[in-house]
Amino acid sequence: MTDPVTGAAVAKLALELGKLGYKAWKSDAKAKAHLVGILMHVQDELNRNYTSLRNCYNASTNERLEKAAYDAGWDAIFAALDDSSAGLLDAIRTAYQAITRGTEDRMARPLTENRDAAEIAHVWRLTGRASYEIDRWLEDAGVGSGKLSETDCKYRTLGELLGGWPKDEQLSVHKKWRDFVAALKIRKAYRYRLDEFATVTMYERPDQEVEFRADAREKWDWLHSFEVQDGIHELWISAGTRILFGGTESAPVLLDIVELIGRDDESWCPKRYVRRARCRLETRQRGAPRA
Repeated sequence: MTDPVTGAAVAKLALELGKLGYKAWKSDAKAKAHLVGILMHVQDELNRNYTSLRNCYNASTNERLEKAAYDAGWDAIFAALDDSSAGLLDAIRTAYQAITRGTEDRMARPLTENRDAAEIAHVWRLTGRASYEIDRWLEDAGVGSGKLSETDCKYRTLGELLGGWPKDEQLSVHKKWRDFVAALKIRKAYRYRLDEFATVTMYERPDQEVEFRADAREKWDWLHSFEVQDGIHELWISAGTRILFGGTESAPVLLDIVELIGRDDESWCPKRYVRRARCRLETRQRGAPRA
């Protein structure tokens, strides 16, 4: 599908970058801003495709995939980057090359055969991977969301994290956390460790993630968490609300409450939040003053 607005915006950025020189972003702030803008448009498009593919995998037949940002920006991205960014280039190109007429035809009808579902899951996985590689490149370039400030890393209590929430929602989250901690103590809740499931599943195999979460719910209902980074666990309060915590089995430490929208609300908590939780845990362990 073509989005003329997105395509035109990316084409303009690509044209301006070309005038300055495709490699000029390495030393020129304006050129770098153009390249970053192109990549962010492509990432937004990938994220929309990710949501559509996930919905299709979950039985929706009213989904579409976009390529406008890629079509308008790919030549500039390819000309600007070099061999050191080969992983990013390959990830983007592979994700979009996987979008074929056959893929779009399958998205318009129920996935009645295993091979149809497998194809959608394959494109879904490649799309998520490409978005993740753009995140990594942006962070390496110093323009991503990976840098944490002192404020980000300050430890906050549950009450502080819920400040400003409606009262009934505050009470609901408080109760869920208390119930989970109590269930851990009597072995009625379970904390899945990283070594119990392949970490590749977390961010690169969304189809396996769906199956793994379903199995965990069948065994433990909502009383389970997943270790998403060494020492950092994610607990679902709802699809869009997660608690990140650390600490020991007997003394879990709540670190953050994350609200998610879009493609994130049915998948693993994005890594930027996990990094922030890790930083807060380290702050607390150092005994630094609380926020």
